[in-house]
Amino acid sequence: MNYLIEFFALTREHDGSSAVWRCRNERLNGQAPFFQKVLGTQVQICSRPSGLGGLPVGAFVPTRRPAGLIGITRSGLCVYSDCDQANPAPAGRLHQRPDKVRSGLLDGSTGEVVALFLDEHEAAEAAKQSGVLPLDQRWHRQTRETLEAIGLNHPIFISSDRDFQEVFSV
Repeated sequence: MNYLIEFFALTREHDGSSAVWRCRNERLNGQAPFFQKVLGTQVQICSRPSGLGGLPVGAFVPTRRPAGLIGITRSGLCVYSDCDQANPAPAGRLHQRPDKVRSGLLDGSTGEVVALFLDEHEAAEAAKQSGVLPLDQRWHRQTRETLEAIGLNHPIFISSDRDFQEVFSV
């Protein structure tokens, strides 16, 4: 099966600024999946337990655990694992949704998701707009297309379906 390798997220960061993040599945290349800031100012990201501090453009937030996932929720992108060495995931089990995972398994998160894009240029253009809001209606079509491309069974990119119901009801 061909899974989506990359998408872009426009977020409203904790200081009110906008940022664009590249989310990439590098597991096929033997590397950890990650998200990377490709546009925006240096901002503090919420991180438990690692305390990542301010991230400049170009900074990576990799999944640090072997079973690392990239969660997509209304409140932000996050790197997490739904299992740990003490509690490995059974083979064939669906991944736990990011909004349900224990906080101790979160490695970092961005600000609120404004929109999701398949195209980096389109995300960068949207970031130039003023007054962006979480799940901004101006980009519901792009967010819906991206979520549809990710699908329900992606091995790395896991969305919180409940958080995106309004995008699909337009």
